[in-house]
Amino acid sequence: MGSIYDNPEMIGVFLDELEEQLQLLEENILELERCGENPDIIQEIFRVAHTLKGNSAAMGLEKMKLLTHEMENVLDKIRNHQLKVTKAVINVLFQCLDHLRLLKEDILADRNNIKTDISSVLDQLKRILEVSNMAAETGVRTTEQEDQAIKFMLDLEQQMQIEQAAIAGFSIFVCEVRLTQDSVMKSAHAYLILNHFNQMGTVIQVKPNILESGDDLSGDDLFKNTISYLLITQLDAKAIEAKVRNELVEIDSIKVYPYHWDMSKQQAIAAETVKTGTDNNTNIKDADAERKFNHTVRVDVERLEKMMNLVGELVIERTRIAQVGNILHERYKSDNTIEDLVGISNQVSRVTNELQEIVLKTRMLPIKQLFGRFPRMVRDLAEALNKEVRLIVEGEETELDKTIIEDIADPLIHLIRNAVDHGIETPEERAGIGKPPTGTIHISAFHQENHVIITVQDDGRGIDLERVKECAVKKQIITAQEAALLAEHEVIALIFHSGFSTSHTVTDISGRGVGMDVVKSQIDKLNGIIEVETKQGEGTKFIIKLPLTLSILTGLLVKINDETYALPMSNVIEIVRKPKEEIASVKGQAITVIRDKVLPLIWLHDYFNIPRKKKRKNIFIVVLGIAEKRLGLVVDELVGNQEIVVKPLGSYIGKVETISGATILGDGSVACILDVAGIAKMVGSKRIPKTGDEQAKTKE
Repeated sequence: MGSIYDNPEMIGVFLDELEEQLQLLEENILELERCGENPDIIQEIFRVAHTLKGNSAAMGLEKMKLLTHEMENVLDKIRNHQLKVTKAVINVLFQCLDHLRLLKEDILADRNNIKTDISSVLDQLKRILEVSNMAAETGVRTTEQEDQAIKFMLDLEQQMQIEQAAIAGFSIFVCEVRLTQDSVMKSAHAYLILNHFNQMGTVIQVKPNILESGDDLSGDDLFKNTISYLLITQLDAKAIEAKVRNELVEIDSIKVYPYHWDMSKQQAIAAETVKTGTDNNTNIKDADAERKFNHTVRVDVERLEKMMNLVGELVIERTRIAQVGNILHERYKSDNTIEDLVGISNQVSRVTNELQEIVLKTRMLPIKQLFGRFPRMVRDLAEALNKEVRLIVEGEETELDKTIIEDIADPLIHLIRNAVDHGIETPEERAGIGKPPTGTIHISAFHQENHVIITVQDDGRGIDLERVKECAVKKQIITAQEAALLAEHEVIALIFHSGFSTSHTVTDISGRGVGMDVVKSQIDKLNGIIEVETKQGEGTKFIIKLPLTLSILTGLLVKINDETYALPMSNVIEIVRKPKEEIASVKGQAITVIRDKVLPLIWLHDYFNIPRKKKRKNIFIVVLGIAEKRLGLVVDELVGNQEIVVKPLGSYIGKVETISGATILGDGSVACILDVAGIAKMVGSKRIPKTGDEQAKTKE
């Protein structure tokens, strides 16, 4: 029988939890750097390190256990005010995080062959501890900590209670209350204060010990003027002090400070608890979090994909049943059985809609798990470039399909790196033009109808359009004559051209001539749109519009001759009808004017070698948008909107330009889904065959 270390399910659960804990660790170290020595943040980092140590020990991962153990020791010094949170300490904590990620990669590759060397980071942690110990030996120790050792002698149960409370994220405080000199019935007053503290949390011990003095409240000679309470609570020190001052009388002063206990003793107690299997009924846990945990299960992604495929099949059959039901209803209007069939069809449609919505939601994840990568990245880039950058993140709770989150990660990373490198100026530059020394990058996400809008905005130097044109001419992307005629949005579009870069030097961050074209192609692949707003000297804003999911989308069904095609509604701007007289031709390209803008027109009939229908007085034009581009697609007939299930073409057919996939319609026929990005690319490269009219003119 294999050990727990070889159990694939246990390893999978461990790795899932490990990624969550590492993300939490990164967020809190960043917060610690921003906020300074916040007790709640320090306690949370300590809790994560403690959890990682326990989990890695259970899985037999010695290096990870050793690293997190040393992290615990350093964090324990910090939370007990024996060590200051400095830049050097923060950097070492980040190095610990990086090594933990490397250890995770080793475990994924081969858990029996851990290659990552942790000796350097362990040495740094030990040096930090040595400095702290030297300071303690030379007398840098608070009188509060000395007093604590004398005041509270805790039994095993109380020690365990404190340990569990600390792991759960609670604070442990010593509350010293000094009564006024003229206070009478001091013991009764002490009980009153005890009850008050118990409303704020749980009092573990009181000195002098009134908890064991019985009901005799007349022994005022037991007390001097000061009573100390050991309190477990979720409140902070300032809140406790304020409550006591505002709600109790005959109080001369109150002092609240963290309680220090021997960490090695706590670890020994915890080990003994695990060994004996003792059930500690005094554990302090968040009830809501516990209930949430008990009602959450992990599901393999492959199962979700299978469910999604099956729901897709149901959606197709639902449409077919509805269509057949309507045909039969028209044919046999007096037949009650057909009425029953239509009713059943409507019920199946309703249930399928609900099932589809639920399955789609199971694939949805908060975009926070993607946005969570950026604060650390921005921090490290800013340090490397000697810049000051503040990152603002909004809309982390916005949900998006798991597949899209994975695919949009690289484009967003590139946009943010560009913002730090090219956009934000150095503190000296910003000061010289009247800006605050710290630049701001603002990332946001929000829902808009059936889409998610993601924006990346900076308050930096903006895009120098003249510089863009110069670089484009130099790289022979356009000619000088073409550059002079370009509109602003056309100049901005040049940054997405393959190989374009304005960087003078090649660095680890930028200047290799790759990036923005990859960003655009990746967003195009997701049926998304990217737009750019910029103003020189004020900053740049990238706006990305993405569908919620790629598996099932709303499509506009159109006919080209007698063939039905689907267009993603996310790319449909509007539908117009134009008289034939308003169609012109410039250098072989058909054009028309819609809302004061000249749009190129495309007859896919000519590209697909499909005969055009007889000439009509008016033609239907579907205006399509991809990024900043707009174009008109001429169609013969509009069928209507319909939810379509996207099916890949498969390896046998391979990639087909202008076709992104296929779907099955209600009558069982197959309709190709048009790739709007591919059509726009085809127009840009001038590979549209001449129209019938143009061919006729050429022959003449």
